[in-house]
Amino acid sequence: MEINKFIIKPIDKKTERAFLAKWHYSKKAVPNSSVILGCFNGVRLIGSISFGKIINCIPIFEDEPNTSGLELNRLALVDDAPKNSESWFLMHSVKILVKNYKWLRFIHTWADGLFCQGGTIYKACGFDYLRKIPISRSFLLPDGTKIHSIALAKTYFKTHNESIKNIKTELAKVKHLFGDSSSQLSGGYNYQYVYCIDKGLRDQYKLIPQPYEKNMRQ
Repeated sequence: MEINKFIIKPIDKKTERAFLAKWHYSKKAVPNSSVILGCFNGVRLIGSISFGKIINCIPIFEDEPNTSGLELNRLALVDDAPKNSESWFLMHSVKILVKNYKWLRFIHTWADGLFCQGGTIYKACGFDYLRKIPISRSFLLPDGTKIHSIALAKTYFKTHNESIKNIKTELAKVKHLFGDSSSQLSGGYNYQYVYCIDKGLRDQYKLIPQPYEKNMRQ
């Protein structure tokens, strides 16, 4: 595969869901995504990226509403994609957004430090790092696998509904399905990033951008 031969074009939600079920740790699409793009190597879909309305987030800027931005909801590529494919796909997708949405002034996203690199791609693409918040709903299985509660609900809880329907807590359900040595993870973080399309917004952050941390995979 050669990055300069990749093509980006819209895909539908059904196609995205099938791709994420195989290639994204959460196994799940975000329902509010309004822009979904696919990355193709010839006819093969090798990546998907989706954006939507910013939700459940405090105001990011002093004098700019969150409605002036979009949230990067999901980004996934196949395992055999070449080096730098993620950053290429992300920034070319942002260029498409800028061309088609003249009102768009920034991109907001969160990176999961337990299940991915904690935002290495965003550092490479010039995003500002604002803060980190603890992750509280992830689990460690007896075989060493880390799994998020979203993936549990999507993949396992739904399948085993009858056997776990009377079990009240997530951890108890996990232990029932995978063994008593399963545990809830602590110490991981979600990392918040913003990419200012309008560079003047960088003077309006409510939170002071932070230096990138050396180890953001935790």
